[in-house]
Amino acid sequence: MAEAFAHDLFNGIIPDTALGGRQRTQFKWPPGIEVSVEDRVLVVLRAIKRAGFSTLGEFLAELFRNDFNKHPTVYHTIASFLRAKEKRLQNHPIAIIKLIFEHRKSQDYIDGVPVEPNFEVPRYALPPSVRLEALIPSPAENTTQTRELLLPTHGFLRRKKDAPLTWDMLLLLDMLRTQETVSFHAPAIFTLFTTIAVNRNARANLEATAGLIANPDRPEDSNLDSAGPPDPLPFAPSSDESEGSSDQGSPSRPSPESISSSEKESDGENDSDSEENEQNDQSEIFPEFLGRRDPWQAVTVFILALLVFRNRFAIFLPIVVGIFLFTCNAHRDIIALLCRLGLSVSYSMILAQLHVLAADSASQLPWRPTLGHQDEVKSGTAATVIRLVGVRAGAFLSEPLRKAFQEKKRKNLTVKQLYDDIDWVHIRGIGKGTVLRIWLKYIPALHSHRSAVENLFLSKYRKHVLQLRKSEIHAARPTNIDESSTAGVASVLLNLLGQLSIIPETLDRWRIMICGDQLTIDRIRKLRWCSRKGNNPFERYEWAFPVIQLWHLKWNWQKCIFRLHWHHELGTGIFGLHYDCQLLDRGKFNPEKCDFYPAHHILEDRFETVVLDALRLLCEEATGVANEPEIKLLDAIQPYFSPQGHFEDCSFEKLEELADTVYKRYMTNAAAEVALGHKDRPDIYGPAWNSSSTVDESDNEGIASEAPQQSTAPPRKKKRARAKVSAAPARNFLDAGDQVMVTLCNFMRMTFWYLELCSAVAEGDIGRVFEVIKLLRFSFWGAGSTNYGNELLELACNFLYEWSDQLVQSR
Repeated sequence: MAEAFAHDLFNGIIPDTALGGRQRTQFKWPPGIEVSVEDRVLVVLRAIKRAGFSTLGEFLAELFRNDFNKHPTVYHTIASFLRAKEKRLQNHPIAIIKLIFEHRKSQDYIDGVPVEPNFEVPRYALPPSVRLEALIPSPAENTTQTRELLLPTHGFLRRKKDAPLTWDMLLLLDMLRTQETVSFHAPAIFTLFTTIAVNRNARANLEATAGLIANPDRPEDSNLDSAGPPDPLPFAPSSDESEGSSDQGSPSRPSPESISSSEKESDGENDSDSEENEQNDQSEIFPEFLGRRDPWQAVTVFILALLVFRNRFAIFLPIVVGIFLFTCNAHRDIIALLCRLGLSVSYSMILAQLHVLAADSASQLPWRPTLGHQDEVKSGTAATVIRLVGVRAGAFLSEPLRKAFQEKKRKNLTVKQLYDDIDWVHIRGIGKGTVLRIWLKYIPALHSHRSAVENLFLSKYRKHVLQLRKSEIHAARPTNIDESSTAGVASVLLNLLGQLSIIPETLDRWRIMICGDQLTIDRIRKLRWCSRKGNNPFERYEWAFPVIQLWHLKWNWQKCIFRLHWHHELGTGIFGLHYDCQLLDRGKFNPEKCDFYPAHHILEDRFETVVLDALRLLCEEATGVANEPEIKLLDAIQPYFSPQGHFEDCSFEKLEELADTVYKRYMTNAAAEVALGHKDRPDIYGPAWNSSSTVDESDNEGIASEAPQQSTAPPRKKKRARAKVSAAPARNFLDAGDQVMVTLCNFMRMTFWYLELCSAVAEGDIGRVFEVIKLLRFSFWGAGSTNYGNELLELACNFLYEWSDQLVQSR
């Protein structure tokens, strides 16, 4: 039987003489033996292995992979099978593939749980959030079940039991998120239609863009400081970008080597978009696809239109299209035609939905009639979107920050580390430079040193200067959301994501910088704390990257200065900030409200006056001649630097030495300690002041003449009466040092930090800004602004332990 079975197997392969001659009889199973189909299959499988094929898959791969032309039986049999020449449909290739897919042995199990088969999805059919990834991720479960898209959670259904249509639903409609939902939950359907819609050039363009993101080839002489930022990358290039670009400077698209010119001409895709498609073989890798045809959006709309015929309640997109047609005053015949195609709803349905939207508007805007006769409206939110430039690659990746949080690196932060982080040499140098700038501003004879003074800020004390660029700012749509609450901040953030058309799935890897005042930042942190048990980073709001705005930081520090140096109970009769405001004719200033710009000018004017007065004292010390009190301050200083003056030929080194003395006397904490009598620095102040020494009455004549006026003033009597009620013992100011000088030194030090903060921000040196912030980490707590102190500690943890080097060094 075995010989009869193998009689014809080796014909044409081995010579007949080696086989003992050709056998003429045909093989038949012996009678009386029942041979099942499985038995015959076993014989065939054994023969396949004996022939040298280790597995059935290897045999089938070799069967269909090679182009056989030696043995007619081989290629005729293969051609007959692939071309479906058999009469029985169950033996056709499609039926065989279906049997393979539905075979019970095709199901794999892990711990008794069936594993759904996953098949590779091409890049052009991936969801927008991962379409440009360097490595194509493993796809989700492939399914053709359209009921996945008809779940109410996706928002494609409009049923009677659903909430009424609102303007928020229409304004938050995002086709990119819709495309993400369709491609994720129905990948097989989306792959099928995108294979038809996306041509070969668009696919190659997409692969080139993804490769450029994965391995950016930058020139060696380019850097983030000199070179401009690259154009923003879209989620996917449109098929129209295969048209030749008119911009001669745009990069050319690399064509795949596997695509020959003859294949391009044969597949019919050459003229799919434009006759100029292959002209010069150029197309943009970074297309600006606004206003162009987008095959992915077309496929998404097509799938949603087909869902209308499957489920009569899947009409959300047709409702939007119908309202759009109504606003465009489209003819009813056009609406009826699109309704038959599933792209719109009927005219009566459009009118019904417009009545629902009108009711929604009436319920949300009842306060509008009051705008004509009231100056107060409801709370709302206005936001702007600013495009950051000079950001290093990977700066806003969430993984490094998430890893630092998990490792709890911030626990290593100590007070000593914060104190050692302060660059005191830089602070002293900037203090001298600030004093020199004020002297040059008001003394014309010193203008020859302007370049040397500015060089201190441009080179010697330069830290981290931002490049001068024109900001790209986009105004977001204002809302009536109250952001003062945690729930309001959550609504604001989600609203901004909707306006920016950001897909939530992309926020698993990236973070968005959210800037605002201290209240907004505090609410964002509370929101992240309350939602920390969410299922994914988007629900936990890990993508929200809160950073306090410098303007609000400056304003709060400004308020701290006035809160510490403006005493209502003392009034204007005691030397201090309140008294000087009266001298500067700023008596109408409200220190409680503390408007930014009036307060800024008050601090700036008083600081500059004290610095100029300090120069007058230094000049009097150098010459030994005091000016009359009636002489104006600038008139008293100018003669010292004029021709034939004591400092006529004052060098820059001498001028810098004088500025250093002013800084040490008035703008340091040691100066306040000396004024209290706790320290002695004769090299700065000269001989120590003795409180028991006699004072010349002529030196205090002006003060003695003013004392009776202050004591007889009625407000002063009331304040003295209130002081007697206090349980605190009366202080001996002579034993406690010069309290006026202590207050002045503290004011000068705090105001210097404030003015340096403003100057560094205006000059774009963010490094100098953070040198001042290092000081404010401590001072905000002492000034009573604990919320900002806590925020700066949070920022210190970010910089020292949690942020990546790419983010810290970004400009």
